[in-house]
Amino acid sequence: MTRRLVAVGVGLVVLLALVIGIKSCADSRTTSQLKEFNRKSSQLITQSDSQVSGPFFKQIVNASSKAPTELQEKVNQLVLVAGDQVKQAKNLDAPGSLESAKTNLVLSMELRREALSMIAHDLQTAVSRNASDSKHAVNSIAGQMRLFDAADVIYAVRVSNAISKAFDDDGIAVGTGGEQISKSTFLPSWKWLDPDYVNSQLTGTASDSQAATPGTHGHSLESVSAGGQVLSPAVNNTVPGPSPAFAVTFRNGGTVDEANVKITVKVEGGPTPIIVEKVVPQSKAGQSQTVQVPLATGVATGEAKVTVTISNVPGETKTENNSQTYPVTFT
Repeated sequence: MTRRLVAVGVGLVVLLALVIGIKSCADSRTTSQLKEFNRKSSQLITQSDSQVSGPFFKQIVNASSKAPTELQEKVNQLVLVAGDQVKQAKNLDAPGSLESAKTNLVLSMELRREALSMIAHDLQTAVSRNASDSKHAVNSIAGQMRLFDAADVIYAVRVSNAISKAFDDDGIAVGTGGEQISKSTFLPSWKWLDPDYVNSQLTGTASDSQAATPGTHGHSLESVSAGGQVLSPAVNNTVPGPSPAFAVTFRNGGTVDEANVKITVKVEGGPTPIIVEKVVPQSKAGQSQTVQVPLATGVATGEAKVTVTISNVPGETKTENNSQTYPVTFT
């Protein structure tokens, strides 16, 4: 009888040890899964901020002064990168307590990709010279910026907080000396939700819809000279290189003096566009003036096109005479 009791006791001890061992292994596996999901999701969201958000906003600032085809290609490439990151988010392995966090991570990444795609579609129209179409596209872009904001909120509330709670429930330390949970800010500023701000960033100028002083406003490009000749948009113009200066004559056709008028000269034809900007401190109402805009970078010999643009000012409604493109051959 005593032997039987001893045997039963030993069996119970062994069984208890097995149960504790199995639970310990399961707990250890869960802890590892939580940490692994946090590591991979943090890596992914950080890449989204650095590889997509940063380059994207850098590209669209002053978009109107950049080569349209090159700009579009770069933004389209970022859309592809964002799409690949969505796939990576879907392929993450999440423990049961973080399944909802994974779902919301995928949603956050999808919102970023969707907004990027829509903005890429509207970008060229937003910086076009058609005022009506441009305004509509700018409003659309500002609207898509709200998806970036929503994606940031979803990540912070439904992903980051969920990971933090899962760690706390599992007894995993977070913060100094413990696990680090990444934060994410894809939208750099709430200002991007304002169409006026979007317009000013895309064009590098104040928005037309901003308050303007009483009176009529606007400039017109009258002529551009280089190498001792007045350039014509209708024929090919021969311009001596390698570092020509362009004499830009423009007129303030309004009734108000304007300040900080930006002139942009863009040369396309070499490996990369050459863009030079010059700010005129003041233009007098009803008067013309000529400004020299030299190219700091030497141009390659051969055919190219030169586009000269006078930036629009607050209150200006007629902008079709602000810009002109000239075919040239640099010698």
